[in-house]
Amino acid sequence: MEIDANFRLMFVSIGTYEQAKRIAEVLISKNLAACCSIIAGIESIYRWNDSIMCEKEYLLKIKTFNHAIENIEKIIKEIHSYTIPEMIVIPVEGIYGPYLQWAKEQVIKDVKVDI
Repeated sequence: MEIDANFRLMFVSIGTYEQAKRIAEVLISKNLAACCSIIAGIESIYRWNDSIMCEKEYLLKIKTFNHAIENIEKIIKEIHSYTIPEMIVIPVEGIYGPYLQWAKEQVIKDVKVDI
């Protein structure tokens, strides 16, 4: 395993598969993520406007680098239907070397994003 202080996992909960797929496709097409995985079958329980909500959702797992996070956030806020979308970024302790090299080739620095 290798260490790269800039590699990140970003998690975003999304209400529909179509919206998750759309966000993933935009991120990949703009070279902001190496890979996006859509995980189905999650259930989120939370408080919203003084009510306890229970919703079926999709979890988008985005593999990227620190330099792309700001642009990813802009795209998610533009496309996502939630008023306050969940966006959680986690640093990675270790990553398989060949996967890291491949990911670096996919995510381009200094990408200009028009929204």
